Amino acid sequence: MIREHAKNFGRDISNFQFANDVDVYFSDDGEEAWYKMRNAVKVSLYKPELLKVHNIEQDSEFDFRKYFTEYAMNRPELMEQMKKAATKIPDSIARTAIGVGQPDDVIAMLERFIKAGVNHFIIRFWGEGYFKSIEMFGKKVIPYFREQEKK
Repeated sequence: MIREHAKNFGRDISNFQFANDVDVYFSDDGEEAWYKMRNAVKVSLYKPELLKVHNIEQDSEFDFRKYFTEYAMNRPELMEQMKKAATKIPDSIARTAIGVGQPDDVIAMLERFIKAGVNHFIIRFWGEGYFKSIEMFGKKVIPYFREQEKK
């Protein structure tokens, strides 16, 4: 979509860096982990751009401009409105935005984004054993992508 718009406006984005923030939750039971984090993931994804791309109707009670211009942490009612509105994002869409389960599940998620053009990731680790998750990422996921670079 970005490349298409850039082309339409005559913009050269050949050196553009695409970044995406992703959530990673290593777990032996990916379904249980997904269940624990799905509402938080939906809230983090609840943005006008995502709703538009997936043809999800925006909640008429939720005002994005107000939410993002008035500090929401001081306005708990805005947070509650967003949480309620975010539940409209189907699990099938929200789940594609995260890596949950085993390292191979995380690798598959990252590969989808790389294929779409992402070349930088901001990673948030979830679940028990935060440092264990970072270690797992370093021992299993990073080496996989280093090997891919060699090919």
